[in-house]
Amino acid sequence: MTGELVVLTVSPGAFPGLADRLRGLPVMVEERPLLTFVPPLDWVPVDRALRELRRYDALAFTSPRAAAAFIERYGATRRETRGQGAPLPTVWSGGPGTT
Repeated sequence: MTGELVVLTVSPGAFPGLADRLRGLPVMVEERPLLTFVPPLDWVPVDRALRELRRYDALAFTSPRAAAAFIERYGATRRETRGQGAPLPTVWSGGPGTT
C-alpha cells in the first residue's frame, strides 16, 4: 500500500484511533466524514415526545450514538416514569453495541 490514499468517511469518534493507526502505515490518510451529529436547533419536539413517552408502543435505536443521545436528553429532563399508568414502550436496538 505504498503511496496509496485512504479516505475515511466515518463520522468523528466512530472509530477512535483508526486514523492514527493508518498514519503509521505508508499511506496518506484524509478524513472526510459523510455525516456529522449535532443537537437539534429546537428541543421542543423532542421534549414533547419524552413527556408523552408512554403513548408509544416502541422505541427503535439504530446506533449506540442514538441511544446515548436519547438517554442523555431523557436524564436532562428528569422524567419520572415509575407508577404513571401505561407501561413504557418496548425498546428495539440495532445490534449488541446499542443494547
